[in-house]
Amino acid sequence: LRVKPFEALVQQVKDFTNQFIDKLTDRYYRCDRSLVWNAGALHYSDEVVLIQGLTRMPNGRDELKRRVSDVKYIGKGTYTDCAIKRGIEELLIRGSHQKENKYLIVVTDGHPLEGYKEPCGGLEDAANEAKHLGIKVFSVAISPNHLESRLRVIATDHTYRQNFTATSLSSSQLNIDNTIDTITDIIPARGPPGPLGDPGYEVCYHPAFSVKLCWNKS
Repeated sequence: LRVKPFEALVQQVKDFTNQFIDKLTDRYYRCDRSLVWNAGALHYSDEVVLIQGLTRMPNGRDELKRRVSDVKYIGKGTYTDCAIKRGIEELLIRGSHQKENKYLIVVTDGHPLEGYKEPCGGLEDAANEAKHLGIKVFSVAISPNHLESRLRVIATDHTYRQNFTATSLSSSQLNIDNTIDTITDIIPARGPPGPLGDPGYEVCYHPAFSVKLCWNKS
C-alpha cells in the first residue's frame, strides 16, 4: 500500500470484504432452483495467508467475516502473482464442480514490490493460468494511485475490471456499493449454459458459485 495511514486503509478493505460477503445470499435462479455460494478469502504481502477456505454460504458467513475482521496489517511485499495462484489452487480443490463457476476477486493497488522479481512466475503468467482454467478474475482498486495497467492484466477482460473500487480514498461509498452489486450481478449472469433440451422446454441446472477474495494489505 502507498497511502497512509496504512491501517485505516486496511480497515476499509476489510469492511469492503465483509460487505461483499453479506451480499452472497441464496437467491431464486430459474425453474425453482436456487443459486448458492461458496466463498473464502486470503490476504497477502510477501507471503500468502489463507483467511478461510471455501465455505458454504450462509452457514459459514459469520465465521468468515470474523476472520476477515481479525486480519492484521503486515506491511511487506506485494506478491500478487503468488496470491492469484494460491486462489486458483483453492478453487480447483474445493470449488464448484462446474468449470465456469469459479471466480477470483483481487483487491490491490497493483503496485509490485520495486526492485524484486515476482517469485511465482509473474502477474501475467498467473492471470493467463486463471484464464486457461476457466477461472474469471475481477480486479478491484484500493487507492487513487493504483497502477491501472496491472489491474487490467489481472482482470479476465474489461468486464471484470470496469471502475471497481474498494475504498473511499479512490471513490465514494456509492461507487463501492455499485462495485459489489455489479460483481455479484455479473457472476450468475455469466454462468455456464445448460445442455440443449427438447424444443419448447427450458433446461435447468443447479448453479453453485465459488468465489475467492484475494486482497493485498502490504
